[in-house]
Amino acid sequence: MKKEVEIHQNEVKLLETNNAKLEVEIRKLLGSEALDTQAEIFPEVFGKREKCTPDMELHLDIPTHDWLPI
Repeated sequence: MKKEVEIHQNEVKLLETNNAKLEVEIRKLLGSEALDTQAEIFPEVFGKREKCTPDMELHLDIPTHDWLPI
């Protein structure tokens, strides 16, 4: 019985070390730009844009509503 408990304790330790390694790898992958799928799927929305400074000229392209003739 004691031997079985020791086996399971060792197995738990191995699983905990594996989990710690996987957590580190997941954090690294989540921080990488290669997995930024939103930017790949919707480049017009999530594209890289330059900051607008006060001296820059702005052009707003706001669509207007065309009313139906009555």
